[in-house]
Amino acid sequence: MPSKEKKNGLQNGQDEYMASTNEVDAYIPTPPDGGWGWVIVAASLVCNIIVDGIGYTFGIFLLEFTTFFKESKSKVALVGSVQVGTYLCVGPIVSALTNKFGCRPVCMAGSVIATIGFAVSTFSPNVEILILTYGVIGGFGFGMMYLPAIVSVGFYFEKKRAIATGIGVCGSGVGMFIFAPFSRYLLDTLEWKSALLILSGIVFNGMVCGMLMRPLAAPGKKKPKENVTDMISKSKPIVKNKFLVLDSAKPTSGAAYSSVPNMAMHSTRTEDNSTSKSKDKPIDASKYIASIPDDDLDRAEVEPLVQKIGFLDVEDRIHQSSPRRAHDLTFISEANLNKIKTDLSRPMYRKDIFYSGSIMNIQQFKSQPDMKDYIRSVTSIPSMHMEKTCFTCEWIPKPARDTLSEMLDVKLLKNPTFLLICFGNVLAMLGFYVPFVYIVDRAISLEIDESKAAFLLSIIGITNTIGRVLAGFLADLRKIDSLMINNVAMLLLGISTMLAPFCNTYPLLCAFAAFFGLCVAAYISLTSIIICDLLGLENLTNAFGLLTLARGISSTAGPPLAGAVYDLNNSYDTSFYLGGALVIGGALCHFLLKLPCFSTSDRVVEIGLAEDGPEPIIHMEEVKPEVEVISPPAAAKIPEIVIDSTSDREKED
Repeated sequence: MPSKEKKNGLQNGQDEYMASTNEVDAYIPTPPDGGWGWVIVAASLVCNIIVDGIGYTFGIFLLEFTTFFKESKSKVALVGSVQVGTYLCVGPIVSALTNKFGCRPVCMAGSVIATIGFAVSTFSPNVEILILTYGVIGGFGFGMMYLPAIVSVGFYFEKKRAIATGIGVCGSGVGMFIFAPFSRYLLDTLEWKSALLILSGIVFNGMVCGMLMRPLAAPGKKKPKENVTDMISKSKPIVKNKFLVLDSAKPTSGAAYSSVPNMAMHSTRTEDNSTSKSKDKPIDASKYIASIPDDDLDRAEVEPLVQKIGFLDVEDRIHQSSPRRAHDLTFISEANLNKIKTDLSRPMYRKDIFYSGSIMNIQQFKSQPDMKDYIRSVTSIPSMHMEKTCFTCEWIPKPARDTLSEMLDVKLLKNPTFLLICFGNVLAMLGFYVPFVYIVDRAISLEIDESKAAFLLSIIGITNTIGRVLAGFLADLRKIDSLMINNVAMLLLGISTMLAPFCNTYPLLCAFAAFFGLCVAAYISLTSIIICDLLGLENLTNAFGLLTLARGISSTAGPPLAGAVYDLNNSYDTSFYLGGALVIGGALCHFLLKLPCFSTSDRVVEIGLAEDGPEPIIHMEEVKPEVEVISPPAAAKIPEIVIDSTSDREKED
């Protein structure tokens, strides 16, 4: 034992440490809801302009590639669909990289990778190499640019997140409006290889956007640490050697989320089998404070600790089934507190990082509207002890492994609601990109001027921008269900796609493009809000990762499938019919979510300690449609817990 103490630089009689949760607050970044955040919004806007502007306007290059390589349209369409599918499928991987390295380096690296992919694609001797360079490499780079652009905005904004995210994602429509005529101009003036070189130069400007994504710094400690003697005299609980007691200021009675951040907690025992006893009744404190391994530190002795245990964290007790701490006390070693300073600044440890709506509509914020308490409640740092993941490779850094584990947790597929959402999106995305890829070529086949045909994509971009703003506004009003807005938009999207073959004049094609752009906006922009409403905020990251992966796979297969149908009958009519039918099928799946068997209700969970026993009692109450905070009974008596580390031998002496 002495050798271990010497190894850790600890000796018997070393001063005790104690701190309040305000010290932890000092290391949790608080979104400024402005300031440099608007620069982040501008950078996000430009990234979306570049990524979606080039990705959605591939149809302009379709005829050029088909003529140059003398391949079928179904095979050439695979180039653009692989690019879009790749940048969607790599979402979980890019999220892991972002959690480990931050938004700035990931976005900058993505810009470089995409630039290389576009530049090298000019040397492609065949379509297969073009798929690899333009599609896979370019798509991977775009994915590394796109996700940090979304995450960084969510990390800088909370109350104003809806408008900030809305401005950023409007870059998708603006990009289509800009790049559709610009790409046509480049092809009219230069050959396709030179046009791709110019586009690669534009993509490289994403480096500048990445540089502007400055990490959000924590405010740091505002007051110097108090004298240890004064601190001990003010509070009875003391802990010896390397442990701190973080005493939360004011517990939020019965709130669905604790006011303390979900961090890795410690509870240790002495080597001489010390026991925990209560003055009144024996209570096993290890049920409330979980133990996790610490690679850098050995176990230490804990002084007798007396503290009332109030409400336990609902998320830990119910969702994870692994209680870790009392609501009004957080136990954590000082060394581990230093370790988690960096983790508290990692974006993917925030459960609401992908939420694009206003947090005023999130039940967790309604239950504790104080911003600091809310941020603590949605900050979750998994511990090594609680980590259950298929990603056991030790060479993967823990922040990246945590993100991959959460986003790719297939257990969510057992949820019928999510399974129906996922299946509906797979069907819809098979037909979603058909108009984007083939509307220009169909217009040219109707002997419409190539410049006018390219402008159809610009019209989609204009109305897409308007539609995103309108859909976000309606969703925030909460007078109309977000799921219903999405379902109606998907249904109209499919119907309009099936009616496209009847648009044989340029004015009719313009009308179709305008209506199609409006419907597309509502379908894409409401995804995170619908997931949060149906599955809860705690499942948002997991559902978003799996759904993005499913969308990427189906997006890769959609345009080539429609191109193969065109190759069979030399007409786009059947391709549009098929695409529209698939989107309608996806819409019907989403309409099924309104059935009573898929309806969700919020549960209010109250956890306290029984008056005549140590075991916690759980009260649940069904509440529709909003969560109410249930305060603990006034007469409830909470027993004290005494952790006595004195060995039996010492007691005999």
